[in-house]
Amino acid sequence: MRRYGFAIAAPLLLLGGCSDEPDFDERYEAAREEIETKAQLIDAELEATEAQPKATPTEQLAPSLPKEKR
Repeated sequence: MRRYGFAIAAPLLLLGGCSDEPDFDERYEAAREEIETKAQLIDAELEATEAQPKATPTEQLAPSLPKEKR
């Protein structure tokens, strides 16, 4: 009889330890927040680069030359 009691109790004890893991909705929300944060950082970086003045083709090829020699 003790064998059956242990056989029934062991799986119940193992299932009790699984409750600490986040469920699907919690994992989904955490992933959504992480992705949203990364997207905001990328958008801010793009806005910063778009605000910078564009170099002319000559400046791109020879940025160290004085303007008179270009």
